Amino acid sequence: SRFVFLTSSRCSHFFCGISIRLNFIGERAYIIDTIMTTIQFTKMHGIGNDFVVVDLSHQHIQDLSQFAVDVCDRRFGVGGDGLLTIERTEPSDARMRMFNPDGSEDFCGNGLRCVVRYIVERWLGEGKSNTEIVVETLAGSKKCIFCAVGPTITIDLGEPSFEPNVIPVLLDNLSTNGIQ
Repeated sequence: SRFVFLTSSRCSHFFCGISIRLNFIGERAYIIDTIMTTIQFTKMHGIGNDFVVVDLSHQHIQDLSQFAVDVCDRRFGVGGDGLLTIERTEPSDARMRMFNPDGSEDFCGNGLRCVVRYIVERWLGEGKSNTEIVVETLAGSKKCIFCAVGPTITIDLGEPSFEPNVIPVLLDNLSTNGIQ
């Protein structure tokens, strides 16, 4: 099946999994109807990264990893640096998952900012100053504060780690300039 997307002024739809029902009379096939699954999405960006944001509150995607590969393709899909999915959860306000264009799951701070903005605009209706939102991510629960002035979003990402065994990087053939 091929993937197609259409956009309107407020929301967009990604059509996937086109299936056609056929009725065979003798050796001839007649199309009875076509069934198309649509996925609503929003395209957002944060400091140079662009994302396809899918609210999973009222829709389901079977294979999120493969969907990310298809929808993030800039030639045949919607195009994006990643797929962000949002679900309502307890006790947090939401759960965010981020998938890279190759289908691998990851965490992205810029993506989290987009998710917080989406939650404020679509779920809460109107963002008041200092609205606190807690979002579960692959990197743990993140406390986010939305300020209507600006608007600005502040996220506590925790302390950064520069330990080579924690950061997925290869140091072979690289100069460490005396750093052990």
